[in-house]
Amino acid sequence: MINDKMTEGIIQFIITVCFFYVEALIHYNIGKHGTFKFSLPKFKENLLIFLVIVLFSCLSSMTSYCIINYIL
Repeated sequence: MINDKMTEGIIQFIITVCFFYVEALIHYNIGKHGTFKFSLPKFKENLLIFLVIVLFSCLSSMTSYCIINYIL
């Protein structure tokens, strides 16, 4: 069963993925167009960007969870 602390970690993970994905799209567009414009990368590039963000958001959330629950 999922407890309250686990729920907080899941919420943190989802929010981090969303914000970092938006940030990654901004960086992608600035790099591609030299200014802020909105366009989505090709499917394969978009998937790669998303998977990298998911991986590091997961690592970040797990690290925060462990620090909060086992060190502090």
